Amino acid sequence: MRIFYTLIIFFSYMLIGVESNAQEQRFKAGLILGLNASQLDGDRSAGYNKLGLVGGLSGVILLKEKMYFNIELLYSQRGSRSHLVPDNSIIPFKIATDFIEIPVLFNYKDWLDDEGEYYKLHFHGGFSYGRLIRTHVEDESPVSNLVLASDHFNKNDWSFMLGATFYTGSHLAFTFRWSRSIGVLYFNNSINIPLPSLQNHLISFRTLYMF
Repeated sequence: MRIFYTLIIFFSYMLIGVESNAQEQRFKAGLILGLNASQLDGDRSAGYNKLGLVGGLSGVILLKEKMYFNIELLYSQRGSRSHLVPDNSIIPFKIATDFIEIPVLFNYKDWLDDEGEYYKLHFHGGFSYGRLIRTHVEDESPVSNLVLASDHFNKNDWSFMLGATFYTGSHLAFTFRWSRSIGVLYFNNSINIPLPSLQNHLISFRTLYMF
């Protein structure tokens, strides 16, 4: 957990830097709150049926007028479920996984507003490290091994992601992001529990407020 405490200190200094370097605007910080829609390749369902919250902090380091890096510290709910709306023809299951996530992203912005104060569209791509902090599995199938396998889920997750953010003003913005894990949540040869390998991917809709 030391890395997370370090990031909290980093964001605290960045918030101070936002106030003390208002003229230079080299550093910025913001708040994130949104919704994940996720699924797991290898489960018994298709579709982004598992909804969950995502929220946290965003820190920005400006490089040039149109380019910057940002790092985020997020609480992110992911997983999978059999259906989004009730369906009696499907045996219900749900896999809920909660992550602390640290995305590192390169951003390019375009479409300057009419008054030249901010860029409306920001495109981003990069990688993320996630640490699994909680797992909860419900499964009514008599032949499934999901509950047994959940004790052996991979605690570490590496993902790549792409997305875009639309700014309605210099502070408020809305983000769409697609993300896919590079590794798997469960590897089917790791223990003697037959189950297909499970791989995370999700789409995220978020509101961003930059100070």
